[in-house]
Amino acid sequence: MKTRKDIKLGKDEEFVEDIRECNNRCPKCGGLLIANFGAGISVEFCAEDNCDYEDYDYDL
Repeated sequence: MKTRKDIKLGKDEEFVEDIRECNNRCPKCGGLLIANFGAGISVEFCAEDNCDYEDYDYDL
């Protein structure tokens, strides 16, 4: 499992555990979740290379 120091965040990314206390780990593998914020959409994805978890939220 990757740790926070193993991960370099992008410009519009934050660790989900910095945003909320609950549901901040990947439901598939337990890895760290990263949130990427864009105009009208955000996506949470797992930081683990072997996990394909993604959850989109559209701001309509």
